[in-house]
Amino acid sequence: MMNDETRGKIGSRLKKAREYLGISQEEASNVANIPRSAISLMESGQRKLDSVELCALAKLYQKPVSFFTEDSDQEMADEEISTLYRKLSDLSDKDKKELMQFADFLSQRGKK
Repeated sequence: MMNDETRGKIGSRLKKAREYLGISQEEASNVANIPRSAISLMESGQRKLDSVELCALAKLYQKPVSFFTEDSDQEMADEEISTLYRKLSDLSDKDKKELMQFADFLSQRGKK
């Protein structure tokens, strides 16, 4: 039985995976043949999803089903690092330097 917390985690991972690929809910709806409103409710943890829906979304998002169902924060951290790296590659050298300075600032602030 899936509790609200588990449903929320799965929903959050579904949303992050979709957004990472730059896919709108409408596009996901059309490809996976799931109503857009259902995708929205799944992502917010307000709707249960069945195994067929999860498999369709996992295939669309190019992730194994376990990415959404297992309690692995490492996979989520790796995904966030990949997203940051992808965005970093689009920055100018000046912006990269400023971002590094800001990261240093945040790191030091967190140690206080």
